[in-house]
Amino acid sequence: MGLKITEIQEFSLHDGPWIRTTIFLGGCPLRCAWCHNPETQSISQSLLYQAEKCIGCGACVQACPNGAHVLSENKHDILRDKCRLCGACVAVCPSVALRYALSTLDENAFVRLVEKQKRLYGEQGGITFSGGEPLLQGEEILKAIEKVDIHTAVETCGYANSELFRRVVERVDYVLFDLKLADEREHIRYTGVSNQLILKNLEILRESGTPFVIRTPLIPNITDTPKNLAAIAEIVGKDSWEKLPYNPLAPVKYAWLNRKYEL
Repeated sequence: MGLKITEIQEFSLHDGPWIRTTIFLGGCPLRCAWCHNPETQSISQSLLYQAEKCIGCGACVQACPNGAHVLSENKHDILRDKCRLCGACVAVCPSVALRYALSTLDENAFVRLVEKQKRLYGEQGGITFSGGEPLLQGEEILKAIEKVDIHTAVETCGYANSELFRRVVERVDYVLFDLKLADEREHIRYTGVSNQLILKNLEILRESGTPFVIRTPLIPNITDTPKNLAAIAEIVGKDSWEKLPYNPLAPVKYAWLNRKYEL
């Protein structure tokens, strides 16, 4: 089947040790109010439209069999209720203003990617699986890394089947574990799910012996409050802990999906 991915980012410096290639996977069980990768939330296909790339050529209007594209003098509207994700518009868009959110990285392509990365980075590099929540495709990750010899890391929100979580974290070389909110009610309010499974899986990670770092995104007035940070500090204890700055560019990606950024 392969991995359903949204992006491959090379020369990444913040997703594990050394220089890395980060593979962003589709699908996430959380709906964080501040999510900076909304295109990774769904495991189903989505159409992305970047208005700043559109040259107004009208090729999509001519290609679409369902009349989902409407082009006026200074505006390009997509009638998403008419879109059937047939890909006709994506195929003819000369400026790549239209593209699918997801593509498939099959086993052979993954092996080629790893070999390329090893030539670029040598021993001082690796592959990081991010998302979305990569553990939604945990079985495919396990299959993929059996085919290669390279340092592997996974960035996870921790909300995953505990048995699968255990198998993955015991197999990879490094884990970046997101811990956003300590209070369960606040966690439900801002992410849509309880944090109890996340905290359970953090204990599994500790027991695994795999090196890891806990990471907390600093979202103004939500996760960066003294109360929340003090509570997370108690959970973290002596573990490694990084605090990540808020990404102010997140709202741009919501426009690609014709969604409103609610934060």
